[in-house]
Amino acid sequence: MLAEPTYVGPHATPTPLPLRIDPRPGECWVGYTERVAAFYDVRWHDLMYPVGPTASAAEYTTTYVQQRTWQNAGLGLTYVSAAAIGRYFQLTAAEVIAMQIAVFQGSALMGGARLLGAMDFHLEHRPGNPWHSLGMVWPRRNAPVCTACLAEDPSHRPLTWRLRWHAVCLRHRTPIRTPAAEDQPPESVPEVTVAAQEQILSRLTPDAANRAFFTELQEVTFEQFRADGIVAKNKVVYARHLRADTLIPRLAQLVHQATAKVDTVSEPVASDPQNQIDEKLPMDLYVPDLADLSYPLDLDTGRRAAAAAVRLGRRTTGVGSSSALMPAGMRELATLLARLEREGRSERYWRAIAAARRIAATARDESTTSRAG
Repeated sequence: MLAEPTYVGPHATPTPLPLRIDPRPGECWVGYTERVAAFYDVRWHDLMYPVGPTASAAEYTTTYVQQRTWQNAGLGLTYVSAAAIGRYFQLTAAEVIAMQIAVFQGSALMGGARLLGAMDFHLEHRPGNPWHSLGMVWPRRNAPVCTACLAEDPSHRPLTWRLRWHAVCLRHRTPIRTPAAEDQPPESVPEVTVAAQEQILSRLTPDAANRAFFTELQEVTFEQFRADGIVAKNKVVYARHLRADTLIPRLAQLVHQATAKVDTVSEPVASDPQNQIDEKLPMDLYVPDLADLSYPLDLDTGRRAAAAAVRLGRRTTGVGSSSALMPAGMRELATLLARLEREGRSERYWRAIAAARRIAATARDESTTSRAG
């Protein structure tokens, strides 16, 4: 089991900024903080220092540390970090978390609580970076942009621009490009490619079907890139080649192949919603709220604990964690509940469990109705 997360910003309780700047719908964290820095007429790094990733001011000021850590800004934050950072910006933890790329866990990103811990560079103890998800995200400095969008509003920074799967601006029908390619003249993208991009962006909601789609999309893209000589057999680094010039000519075909595979391959866990609750909570019910609260439990352990909580409800409160004869997930749940109680977050966990139970019950009823019909 991983060590419990500890927030290690330079100031544990930074003085809040004088004014609250409201986030925009769908805005990324870097775009929001850049707007705040412009409002106060300060450098972005100076604005962010009080909630930076290191406890040592001397270490923070080194160029290497700034580049290495701030490249990951906006990937994801656990509740511990989001709450501390939110107080500085006069935002709630939920508002801060909503602007992180980790909201796409369970669809375009995979890795659950372990991925979230790897993304949150404010934590003292972090797991290793899962390449298969973090590779699908652009670093802060290299994130592509739509030059037409920026001409209309220089502060426009949608969250999806940091996903490597977003290669076409749906509004202007033009590629979104990295800063190194911004000077290239705009070019029109075929409608079939625009439609493929629209389908990708419509599947970002975390659920089982969308997770299956992105899994297949990654597989067919790697195979196509290997066939075209863009990458060799090493699958670890192929995501680095996901950009407008390589994706746009192939996007419609890749989406068609991935969709066809998803349509022909059934997902066993979807056939009986009750079976999904028996051992592990389904991924679309687990992320992002329960995954965040369960950190630093690994993905499978956290899902087993959540499944036990859904089955048994608040009857689990006060259960000890020493018995080796407890049902699957019960020991992990008891330990987790004890920690959440100490942190004052147990009520939030039970609200998320109640929501998961309602969704599972609705799915089970719909499944029963459809079979009866």
